[in-house]
Parts: sequence; structure tokens; C-alpha cells
Amino acid sequence: YDRSGKVQSVSRALDQPTSVTCTVKSILVMYGLPRLLTGCILAHELMHAYLRMRNVYGLPQKTEEGMCQLMACIWLDQQHGKLGKDPKLQRLSSFLAFQIREDRSVIYGDGFREAYDAFQRMGLAALVKKVIETGKFN
Repeated sequence: YDRSGKVQSVSRALDQPTSVTCTVKSILVMYGLPRLLTGCILAHELMHAYLRMRNVYGLPQKTEEGMCQLMACIWLDQQHGKLGKDPKLQRLSSFLAFQIREDRSVIYGDGFREAYDAFQRMGLAALVKKVIETGKFN
């Protein structure tokens, strides 16, 4: 904490040399959630884990959470097509994706929309590479 009581980041900027190695040993998800919500949460958290395992840390919060929300939304969109003729699950999938797309928060909502726009322009692999190398969508 700093003198004003705000939590200070312990991570370094992306452009500073570092010898930190990150590992991820577990991802915890609450028991009993619907499969689609559990998968959405796991897709989001796995993006965080992937970035850590690539030793990426210190990203702007909007960039990291935007990428994680993008992965959750992509996963939901893929699931929607696999749900066949189950209208309840299709509605749940659509609702969860709608919640991500329409989120009005700066970090999660705007972050997602910026990540999604970049994804549309350059594709997923190029976007992930760009974020890892520069910490930015553009």
C-alpha cells in the first residue's frame, strides 16, 4: 500500500527486463454452476493463466481483462453452435455472451470491445502475440 492507502502493483512494466518466471498450479471455480457459465469462467481464467505462463505481467488492467473476456465470449459463441436443438441452453449461451458484449464497465466492457475490434481486424493468434509483445491491442 502507498501512503494514500491504495494498493501498489508489485509487477514491472512490460518494457523492463526481468527474470521472473510464473507458474499456474490451479484455477478454482465454484461448484454447482451451469456448464456454460463454468466454461465461460474457465475460458476467462485460462487466458489469465496463459499470460502468466508466458511470463507476461504488468499489462494494463483493461487490456488483460479485455483479452480474458474476449476468450470467454469466443468460447460461448463456439458452444452456441454446438448446442443443437436445446433452446434453453442456446438462450443461456446467448445471454452470457450478451452480458459480456454489453458490459458498461471501463475495464471489462470497454476492454472487451477494444479486444474484440482488434480480434476482428487481425485474428486471435496475431492479437495474442501483439498483446504479449506490446501490452496493447493496436
